[in-house]
Amino acid sequence: SLAAIGMTADLFNLFVCLELMGVTAYVLIATGKKANAAYASFSYLMLSSSAMVFFLLGTFGLYNLTGSLRYEAIAMGLETLSGRNQYVAHFSLLLIIVPVLLRVAVMPLSLWLVDAHSKAPHAVSALLSGVLLKVPLFALIRIFSLSPFASSLALPISYAGAVTAFVGVLLALSQSDAKQLLAYHSISQIGYIVSAWGLALHAG
Repeated sequence: SLAAIGMTADLFNLFVCLELMGVTAYVLIATGKKANAAYASFSYLMLSSSAMVFFLLGTFGLYNLTGSLRYEAIAMGLETLSGRNQYVAHFSLLLIIVPVLLRVAVMPLSLWLVDAHSKAPHAVSALLSGVLLKVPLFALIRIFSLSPFASSLALPISYAGAVTAFVGVLLALSQSDAKQLLAYHSISQIGYIVSAWGLALHAG
């Protein structure tokens, strides 16, 4: 699923790949022997699944406007939009971007990660920090490439990344549990990445 996220050429397959990655994460987190590991997994499942409903609504909105789910066809279709349809396209893109930002763990969408990280087995925690948070950023790059006016959403995302980096490290300093400290540091580090990424997109 991680490889397929980078290779897929349409929005519905991207949805399927993100869900496959999520299901794998839910199961791996629940295998932890710590108390409440299953609860942490279930919390992540409910948050993620609820968010992905909005991803599907955004996908439907873009399909309704362009008649296609393929990246190239959507990008070509969005270039010809005007008036009210542009606002609908903006809103549809936002519905897709927010669930992906939840997977990336940008604040305030990152609260699921602390429990999941601290309750999961050590190897799974490493997977969450090193891979599971970073790969959805590649999906965001593909989503932002769909629309010529998507760059207007990049600056707010950069600000969210900066806030995530700052608040994450502050919360890490107040932790007494090592895995929770690492979880907040993971959130902080992804904030740096998202902030730089958003500024780069805004600059073109």
